[in-house]
Amino acid sequence: MKLIVEKHRELDQKLKKYSNGIVGLQDNWDHQDSKGYNEKTWQRVVKLLEKTLNTLWDEKLEIPIPLILPASNGSFDINWETEQFELLVNIPSDIKELVNVYGEKIGFPEDEIEVRINYNLVYLVLIEWLKTIS
Repeated sequence: MKLIVEKHRELDQKLKKYSNGIVGLQDNWDHQDSKGYNEKTWQRVVKLLEKTLNTLWDEKLEIPIPLILPASNGSFDINWETEQFELLVNIPSDIKELVNVYGEKIGFPEDEIEVRINYNLVYLVLIEWLKTIS
């Protein structure tokens, strides 16, 4: 139980760190017409990560906290790169757009995943894929 509490605390700290300086940037923030990063998109990232990681941690799976990076057109990339697997999830700024997911278990091409899926279903796909490769 203590480990899970520590993981939750670490996740909260990293989410705050990742959001600083990115969330709230307005359109044209770089003077090259780049789209800004809004709070609503960020909250979808946070919700997805919390739901996914909390479920996996509760099941005693050791899934690390991924990097979260700003991507093009106001979207965010959730990026895991471990010795076991790589997984990239792009959360678009427009809720109507599909989420892009690409992952592979290192050395096992048959465990590759590549889908475009509705945001409301993506956590189920992530949980099942991460369980399968762990």
